Amino acid sequence: MFDFAKRIGKLQRSLRKWGCDALILSALEGFDANCFYYSGEETFPALLVLTRASSTIFSLEPEAHENVFGSSLPIKGAREKISEILKKEKVKRLGVDDVSHSAGAALRARKKLKTELVPVGAELSRLRLLKDGRELACIRKSCSIALKCVAGFEDGGFAGKTEHEVAGEMGLEKAGFAGRTEHEIAGWMELRARKNGAALDAFPPMVLSGGRSAFFHNATSSKKISSREPVLIDWGCRVGNYCSDYTRTYANGTLDQQFLDAFEAVEESFKAVMKAAKPGVGGEKLEKIALDVIKQHGFEKYSHAATGLSLGHFVGLDVHDGGSLGKEKLRRGMAFTIEPGIYIPKKFGIRIENTVVLGY
Repeated sequence: MFDFAKRIGKLQRSLRKWGCDALILSALEGFDANCFYYSGEETFPALLVLTRASSTIFSLEPEAHENVFGSSLPIKGAREKISEILKKEKVKRLGVDDVSHSAGAALRARKKLKTELVPVGAELSRLRLLKDGRELACIRKSCSIALKCVAGFEDGGFAGKTEHEVAGEMGLEKAGFAGRTEHEIAGWMELRARKNGAALDAFPPMVLSGGRSAFFHNATSSKKISSREPVLIDWGCRVGNYCSDYTRTYANGTLDQQFLDAFEAVEESFKAVMKAAKPGVGGEKLEKIALDVIKQHGFEKYSHAATGLSLGHFVGLDVHDGGSLGKEKLRRGMAFTIEPGIYIPKKFGIRIENTVVLGY
């Protein structure tokens, strides 16, 4: 069980540092990372109101939180009660999680009270940056299940295998990328994830074939995959609400020399960064390592950085949990992605991505 009381105490101390009198967090229409992080509440709607000295949760089962929060109340009538709390506490500066739908709850509260809204979304995310052992265990299991979703695609895809061989590995009557739609591949991966106890709900899985893969983030479509065109798959699971994030690029037949050269560059870049990604190393150094390799292969103007992508980002209750690696120095307890890439417009995109967990 997570120590929610300890987390709440840390957050209340942070309110003073941020210049906030109170903070509202909510999960009104779905899962909210911060609402879960400070309460363990997975059902919705739910609302958390934290001041520097008090804590209140409004939920469908308030009795489940009586030992953690100062007040545990039913969700019905929450808006009126929140106004009463904020008036009683004389809240003048109200923190708002501006990077989630929690912002709506604070905006509605502001209509009734003369309060100044203080955006603290980035600060809230940073408080979740270092994970404890249980959090890291959830992420590791999510990673394990995610990798099982592409078993049978590895080692260059299906080329060289009979349909019966791949069917045995995948549980499909016939297998292969060619002739199947992107949705079909994504659907098979979803089935495999659920059979292993998770879902591909860290974000909608992306299966991008041919020139569509050059758009590094795109929506899976009903496009039928042709032979002799690359397939880029970006997907992630959740276990205990903690995410994983992976990308693999498959040749799907014999492709031209430019693709092969670019793939070699990305693979070397990926391996060099993975080797260097240790506690104490900064994100800027990792970025330089990645780009130096890509530059040596002559693909600098098509690199992930040239396209506007960072080398990686932190992972947790949100798949982008704490922002990009940037100037951050790696520490034990962090989980993050490494994802160098090369993207040539109208031709192909290549990305290799792993979720990395730095345990204690």
